[in-house]
Amino acid sequence: MTIQSLVHEHALAAPDHLAVSGPDGTLTYRQLDAAAEAVAAGLRALPDASDVVFVDLAPSVRRVAALLGVVRSGRAYAVADPGWPAEVRAEMTELLAVRLTVTDADGPGAWSPPSLAELLAAPDAPAPAPGDDDAPACLLFTSGTTGTPKAVLCPHRGVIRMFHPEPLIGFADRPVVPQLAQLQWDMGNYEMWGALLSGGTVLVTDTPYITPDTLSLMVEEHGADNLFLTTALFNLLVDEGIGCFSGFAQVMTGGERVSVPHMGRFLDEHPGIRLVVAYGPVENSMLTTVHTTRRHDLDDPHGIPVGVPVPGTEIFVLDGDGRQCPTGEAGELYTGGAGVALGYVGRPELVAERFVDLEVGGAVRRLYRTGDKCLMGDDGLLRFVGRTDRQVKIRGQRIELDGVEAALGRLPGVRTVAVRVVRDQFDSVVGLTAYYVPDGASPADARAVRGTALATLPANHVPGRFVPVESMPMTVRGKVDYKALETV
Repeated sequence: MTIQSLVHEHALAAPDHLAVSGPDGTLTYRQLDAAAEAVAAGLRALPDASDVVFVDLAPSVRRVAALLGVVRSGRAYAVADPGWPAEVRAEMTELLAVRLTVTDADGPGAWSPPSLAELLAAPDAPAPAPGDDDAPACLLFTSGTTGTPKAVLCPHRGVIRMFHPEPLIGFADRPVVPQLAQLQWDMGNYEMWGALLSGGTVLVTDTPYITPDTLSLMVEEHGADNLFLTTALFNLLVDEGIGCFSGFAQVMTGGERVSVPHMGRFLDEHPGIRLVVAYGPVENSMLTTVHTTRRHDLDDPHGIPVGVPVPGTEIFVLDGDGRQCPTGEAGELYTGGAGVALGYVGRPELVAERFVDLEVGGAVRRLYRTGDKCLMGDDGLLRFVGRTDRQVKIRGQRIELDGVEAALGRLPGVRTVAVRVVRDQFDSVVGLTAYYVPDGASPADARAVRGTALATLPANHVPGRFVPVESMPMTVRGKVDYKALETV
């Protein structure tokens, strides 16, 4: 099975069911299937289309048709982060060997897809050509230790496993799912394909900021019933207007450690809504485990569990020698099964380090090393304990602090730099602070350094605050004393 073949099946079974609604109109499943074939036919006719295609279109039903058309043509898509400066985008284009961009803008390798009116007039599509579920479907981005985003190549099987043939909780009955996350990140793709592979409806929004009123309107006007929010956004909406969740059947949150007080307030206010904690690195194709939260979970000494594996997924907690940890003992989490990504594009040394073949449970398995410390409880539920490195998540986006430091250290006016996280009262990471020693040859004030950072680095790599220091505090072992920076 492939993404395009499953959508085609829904087009045959329920051709008039609403597939996509957005700022530019709507598409039924028959129309979406036909529109995707029209895009795919246009791509097949191009003489020099690369295996990876950038899609650079505004949020719209037309963009959904274009993305489905790319995979239907036998290629994988990537959606560029609008926050990337030009040099980062150029670097990623070269890394991915992209020669074609589906866009309405002019430029080398640009191809404009048919208009929405032309897509609506497309004839019914034949069955897609037989595909390979191990073939690449999409490239999703995550932070890298060098400051350059890593491109994770996810196969069709990794996306499909959560929704077919055994559907993930909340996706059995044609869900109506708002697409709130950006498509260069894993959960934007989860929202889109989760709806479409389940025969449901994806609600595309071009609203830059999600407010309580935004969610209430989606319920009232479109029947939204299945929602994913990053932990930070969930907390914000609970604080600002907890009543906005009324009408949803399921609300899922994740991306960083959840706040017990906010989860408790939600359970008190909305006892009839299924509240799900989600966990998973992009290298395991979006999701790894889920857990429906109960009131007794709020008192768990390790925090609210992250749960049990999603369909088509295996999890193993291993010690430093690769042996399975007993119940209650923390170790590194390894993921296996259909969700394991194909690897990082252009990073063979990192693929060898993070994607490994290990004998576990009497069989050799292809596994991804998450770098997360976890433990399995007596109840069979996984708990997240912490990290084995300096990786954090901010608003659901993974950030490598070593990578941020490496990127900032290359800026003019900076000699050395150290980055610390900023936490809120619930211990969630909400931002970054950079401490830097100015370069004596060309010193720069904090505002100038931050301005340069914004112009040259991905936006999520730029700390909100820059603090100049005369010298970097060091430990007796000659390493940066991050604890001492708290008093600066």
